[in-house]
Amino acid sequence: MKKFVSVISITIALSAGPLYAETFRFQDGLDAYNANDYKTALHIFTELAKQGETGAQYNLAIMYDQGTGVAKDSAQAIKWYTESAVNGHDGAQYNLGNLYESGDSIAKDYTVAYQWYEMAAQSGNKSAMFNLALMYEKGFGVTQDINMAVDLFQNAANAGLPDAQYKLSLMHIKGKHLEKNYPKAFELNKQAAETGLVGAEFLLGYMYYKGMGVIKDYAEAKNWLQKALHQGHPKAQRYLQKIEANKSPRLAAAR
Repeated sequence: MKKFVSVISITIALSAGPLYAETFRFQDGLDAYNANDYKTALHIFTELAKQGETGAQYNLAIMYDQGTGVAKDSAQAIKWYTESAVNGHDGAQYNLGNLYESGDSIAKDYTVAYQWYEMAAQSGNKSAMFNLALMYEKGFGVTQDINMAVDLFQNAANAGLPDAQYKLSLMHIKGKHLEKNYPKAFELNKQAAETGLVGAEFLLGYMYYKGMGVIKDYAEAKNWLQKALHQGHPKAQRYLQKIEANKSPRLAAAR
C-alpha cells in the first residue's frame, strides 16, 4: 500500500529560514489535498518537489501513480519516487521496490527491488522488512537465506506489522523454519487478528475451535470466524456451521 505523507519531522518544523517556510507550504498542500482541492495540492507539491523537498516529491509521485488530481502518469510517478528515494524517503524506496518486484509500469527486476527494499528496511520501514524477508525466503533477487528471512520476519513482527505476525504464526504451526509451538503461534496470530487482518481472524477462530495453543472455546471461535466471514473469508462459513453442529443437543445425545 502506498501511503501519503502527512507528518513533517520535528527538526524541519523547528528550523528557521527557508525550511521553516517550506514546512508551512507543505502543510498548505496537505490541507488542500485533504479538502479534495487536488489542483492546489498538485501545484504546491510540484513547486516544493522541484526545490528538493523529499516529502513533497513522494506525495507528488503518489498523485501521479494513482491519478489523483492529475492524469495517471507512471513515468512521472517513477521519476518522483526515485528523487524522493535517493533523498532517503523510506516510503518512496518501498514503493519503488514494489514496482520493480511486480513489474508494474517498469521492467520487472528482483535485484533492483531487493536493493530498494533493503534501503527502506534499514530506515525501519516494517513493510519493507517483510517484503525483504519474502525475497530471502524465496531467493528472489538475492541468494536464498532462511535464517535472514526469519530474522526479518521477526523484526517486522516486533515492529507491529500484522502480516509478519501472521506469517510467523503459520511457521510455528507448521514447524517450518521455526519450532512447532502452538501457544506462540496463538499469541502472534492474535496480535495480527486484532488489527483486522482477515486471514489471522480466520486462523484465530480455527485455533479456538480446535484448541490449538489455547483452551477450546466455541464462543470465541464463533466471534472470530464471524469477523472473518464479514470480510469474505471463503472458509469461515464452513467452520461456523461446524460449531453450530457441535453445539446441537440432538447430535450430543446421539453420541
